[in-house]
Amino acid sequence: MYQSVALLVVAWSTLASPQAPIIAPILLNPPAQLSHLHQDPMNLTVRFDKSVHEKNLNSLRNVGAQVKQLPSGRPVVVGHVVSITIPKIHLQKLVSVPGVVRVESAIPTMYSPPLYDTSRQIQATQIWSPTSGHVGTMGEGITIADLESAWDIFHPDYFRPDGGYVAVKDSDGNGIIGAGDTVDLDGDNIFESTLSLFESGLEDGYQPDLDWLYIDENKDGKRNYAGSTVTDETPAFGEPIFIGDDINRDGVISGGEKLVRLGSSKVAALYDGTTLYKRGDNLSRYPRDYIQENIDWNFMSHGTGAAGIAVSGWPGLRRHTGIAPAADLVLLSDQDKVAAIAMSQELGADVVFHEWNDWQNFQDGSTNIEAAVTSSAQSNQVQVAPAGNLANAAHILNIGNISQTPQIMTLSTDNLDWHQYSMFNVTFTWRGEQSDIELGIRDEDRTLQTFTAPYSEFVIGDMKFQSWHDRSERGTAMVQLYASRVQGGELTEREWNIEVTGSPFIEKLRGVLLDDRSGWGQGVSWLTHVSDNGSALSPSTADTVIAVAAHGGVVDQGDWGGAVGYRRAWSGMGPRIDGEQVIDISSPDDPIVCASLDNDPSFYGAYSRFGGTSGATPHVAGIAALMLGSGSFTTHLEIEAAMTNQALMDEATGEVPNEAYGYGKIRGAASLYGEVTNHNEPSSLRTRITRNAACALVMTLLPQDPDGDEVSLAIDMGYTGVTEVTSALDIALPQIDQDFTIVIHATDAVGTQSRQLSVISPADYSCTIETEQTSGCNSQNPAQGIFFIAMLLSLAAIRQVREYIR
Repeated sequence: MYQSVALLVVAWSTLASPQAPIIAPILLNPPAQLSHLHQDPMNLTVRFDKSVHEKNLNSLRNVGAQVKQLPSGRPVVVGHVVSITIPKIHLQKLVSVPGVVRVESAIPTMYSPPLYDTSRQIQATQIWSPTSGHVGTMGEGITIADLESAWDIFHPDYFRPDGGYVAVKDSDGNGIIGAGDTVDLDGDNIFESTLSLFESGLEDGYQPDLDWLYIDENKDGKRNYAGSTVTDETPAFGEPIFIGDDINRDGVISGGEKLVRLGSSKVAALYDGTTLYKRGDNLSRYPRDYIQENIDWNFMSHGTGAAGIAVSGWPGLRRHTGIAPAADLVLLSDQDKVAAIAMSQELGADVVFHEWNDWQNFQDGSTNIEAAVTSSAQSNQVQVAPAGNLANAAHILNIGNISQTPQIMTLSTDNLDWHQYSMFNVTFTWRGEQSDIELGIRDEDRTLQTFTAPYSEFVIGDMKFQSWHDRSERGTAMVQLYASRVQGGELTEREWNIEVTGSPFIEKLRGVLLDDRSGWGQGVSWLTHVSDNGSALSPSTADTVIAVAAHGGVVDQGDWGGAVGYRRAWSGMGPRIDGEQVIDISSPDDPIVCASLDNDPSFYGAYSRFGGTSGATPHVAGIAALMLGSGSFTTHLEIEAAMTNQALMDEATGEVPNEAYGYGKIRGAASLYGEVTNHNEPSSLRTRITRNAACALVMTLLPQDPDGDEVSLAIDMGYTGVTEVTSALDIALPQIDQDFTIVIHATDAVGTQSRQLSVISPADYSCTIETEQTSGCNSQNPAQGIFFIAMLLSLAAIRQVREYIR
């Protein structure tokens, strides 16, 4: 204990020493990935050398700062520290303020809510909460299908907060709600159930927007789901689980704030290739544990995260919220992708996004799967596909100047000290006839062994080579080459030279190299003629599909992966072998989102960062769902045209269209509204409590809207989730014999809502009766015992509160 105190003193002395800069250097030259440091005005904290007084606050105001205020109007001051906002242009002026010893970001540098950041980058929040004159949506009534492998549909973020408000009691008396406190689950005013903490693992302690509270009914130390007693009618398919309704956004549940029970699943249906699980029927019976035994767990985590980017969480309640959180999900893991598309149509999916790529085909839009994708899109089911992550891994070769003079293409089976290959495959494609190109490998005697049509097979040393020739209806010739050891086993590390000769009319030969271990990363590699062109793979190569590339959203990957805002180095690029452009749009790729890591209860409910074009694609699918949900768009072609026409061209993209970014970076609000819009600011909401002549309490509502929008009001008497619209600004408060909570909703013209919570005590009604005819109020402060907690939510989500939180 004493040692800790000593260390604290040393640390404080270091910060306050003359050598420490007054302004944190990171504020002067912030890295691109810390988006909160690029906001203007900046959110900062200022520490003084002494206790803060009004004189200090005025000094801050004199240099252009605005001192932040609590809902009560009190400035945000804690000890020697003040919280401010200030335009970037005035940042350096803080050095001149007397007594200032340190200026830092108000948001910890190491903390960033990436899904929130990427949803803002693509303007999703501006669609949830648009500026005046535009219709907002969160994807209500729209169904998104994810073609994937497996999902953890029992993750809490896959359930809606529509299980009702639940009163909670601070049983341990520490002033905030958490594990060990109790809830009144059945509304009989008896707090019978003790809460346990279900942590996300992102931050220590209970964080209402990251963690969950649940009732451990069987006392086994974990939150159980499914089971013999669970049906589709069971909220959240298991033991009761809750999220905190942190109205004042102070990071704790206190002052009368309640919990919201998670209820209905966002998953409308799931098809695993053999069994259809439908919400309201048998969805709760989906065998998650069975999947763990039969499918690589990474696939489940991948599926959970991808679909989560599209729909997870809930604005205003969860820090990491998907792009279209009100939409339904259809999840399809049928390996037959045409069957999966058909199933998506049968299940009423409006948007389909693919989380898979096919390496081994013509890549010219001519395959049956690509045709199915195109047909579906043309029948007005929006189709979205990732370009894949095959770039920057020496998997793609492009060679020109074909002639009768042999050219050498060299590949290496170097295992890079972490692979154990048992095969490699090359898909060669070119525009022309099969006879236009001759390919071969020389054996130990330097005799050229050629890959002849329609099939060839030969052995060189201990390696067997097989090849198949093919040609698409669109004039693309293809040779599929497979190589493996004759007796099986690991490939020897060596280089292989493939010779090519042919007609000078062939402009380009492409080779896509694949092995059985490396996946998207570097494995069996080309050593010559390496290129990223042509690394975009089916189904992104379909004629009609929104093909998505990835750029950095939050994390700077440097030279290896690309900076924030710039194309990820692994993001697939076109063109197709026939020269047609592939990429349509670019989207950020690296949010933090829900993902199950394994079946260990300590990891269930975890989050992880989700990168690659697999992460970029559901962002675009979510925007498509919002566009459909607005009612302004009905077809794939309309949506694709709007997205590409309104895409952002900037320094990173350069001139567009191109094969790195397509037509630019997606801008959801601009795509929907046809113009660049700002995020709509919510109305501010204040109340005043007075007494009338009869000593009755009256609450006066004082709404103001920064955008000048007309404000409508609704009252939730008792904090039940049921609101009643009112045009009156003076509300008579009821007589009570115990604390009573009121939530006031102020909604502007576009649906953006602010909320204020007030807790009224019976003591507030105390009056002294002086005569039979006249009553006088006692001298106590009329507002004593009343807590005003204002929340300014910049999310249109809360306008749905009557529908989703009951």
